[in-house]
Amino acid sequence: MKLLAFYLGHHDSNLALFDGDRLRYIKSERAFQAKHHHATLNWVAQVCEAAHFVADAIAFSDGNRNNLGVCDPGRLFQQVSGFSLFGRGVPAYCVDHHFAHTLSAWPVRPIREADYGVTIDGRGDRSYRISVVANPGSEDPVPLLQSMDHAYCRVFNLIGQALGLRGLEIDFAGKVMGANAYGTVDEEFVALNRNEEILHNPLTLLDRVPWRGKTLSEHQEFFDFASPSFRDWLASVHRLLGDFIGEIFAKYVPRNASVIYAGGAAQNTIYNERLNNEYPNLTIPPHCYDGGISLGCLEFLRRRFGLPEFCTKGFPFWQDDPDGGFARQQTIARVAEHIVSGKIVGWFQGRGEIGPRALGHRSILFDARRADGKEYLNRTVKRREHWRPYAGSILSPLMDELVATSGPSPYMLRAMPVREEVRWKIPAVVHVDGTSRLQTVAPGDRETESFYTLISLVQEISGSPAVLNTSMNADGKPILSTPEQALELWRQTPMDVLCIGDTLWEK
Repeated sequence: MKLLAFYLGHHDSNLALFDGDRLRYIKSERAFQAKHHHATLNWVAQVCEAAHFVADAIAFSDGNRNNLGVCDPGRLFQQVSGFSLFGRGVPAYCVDHHFAHTLSAWPVRPIREADYGVTIDGRGDRSYRISVVANPGSEDPVPLLQSMDHAYCRVFNLIGQALGLRGLEIDFAGKVMGANAYGTVDEEFVALNRNEEILHNPLTLLDRVPWRGKTLSEHQEFFDFASPSFRDWLASVHRLLGDFIGEIFAKYVPRNASVIYAGGAAQNTIYNERLNNEYPNLTIPPHCYDGGISLGCLEFLRRRFGLPEFCTKGFPFWQDDPDGGFARQQTIARVAEHIVSGKIVGWFQGRGEIGPRALGHRSILFDARRADGKEYLNRTVKRREHWRPYAGSILSPLMDELVATSGPSPYMLRAMPVREEVRWKIPAVVHVDGTSRLQTVAPGDRETESFYTLISLVQEISGSPAVLNTSMNADGKPILSTPEQALELWRQTPMDVLCIGDTLWEK
């Protein structure tokens, strides 16, 4: 049975095709090299036509942003009549945005094993910002909460606006996240404002809740990273909203339950680490943002028609772009020498990874021992806000030696506390609060075998247990897709070395 699933929305359009054997995932931003690209139904039709693909069933989530409809109030899915994409009628279903987020976790954990799904984002269907669903993998999933309150993501986007950040507003929350570590939490402010009114309407923190005698809406100049008072306020607000998310989990999800957490808020690595410590059966997919919605809709169709569970081989390296191949030992050894000598290295292997994080297939790598590593990369290639930290990739067997926490972190979704006695070894990837957004790379996986070998050689040569790993893109662009794009980036930036598969380019 051939299945088509897609999400258009206002940004991060993506689709998934299943022909009965092979699954293809395509994100329009990679194809068009336009960050958070918004595609149309014509793009879906064009992809299907190019693939000579005619679906037997369709599922989508759109929130009526492209006039495709939305589920009725209280419904998590429903069949749509009169929907035609291939010149003939096929069964078509509208899937609730938040429910699709939960279902999208199937490559990481079978949905049948989940007791709850929690989604928190900027805006889902019918302007819902938060949803909790019980038994999402059953025949009769139960929505426990669908609320238009709790605009936690919106708070951080508005803070980014007030700071005058560059780029797209949708990225502001992630950019602001790293800044909170530079302030000191005002415990009295947090305690005073941990109440029901702000829990439901956190936007009041920006206009009605006073901070040290000031009403912030009357003092636009307050939003300045150089101001210690602003940094303390941001740290306090970040803590307060994290407490609220913790309260929502505590209200609906038992500690030992199997829970899937998704949506834009699930990209907050600081909150994720806290939740990971409190909920041992927590699952957050690497595509927890809207880029994973089509996978959720595809899982809906699989369950609807009683099909076997999809194969997860190669996940998360499913991006439908050119396969760069993999480096062999001699090439990997040369790359390791370049990293240890302080060179900026582009690392292009296999197919691209799903999600917003570079996980060793479309990465820029650098020596994690460099104390000025963040500043150097910002000055030469990435040009990011100076307060934002860089991530690191480590060998999973070394995790206990480096961090004071538990469980693997293969998708860079947790800000883990680095043990104080080893922070000096990897200063380029340790944030000012002593945490690091680390990726644990496990042995024995064909997709990351070359990357695992590379990190091992870097450690053997230099003693460093990690490499700095950031996405292979320039400022304002999405992660690149093709070898040609990688070569162009290498030529146009101070990147010293580029490795595509087993081929090396050196300046």
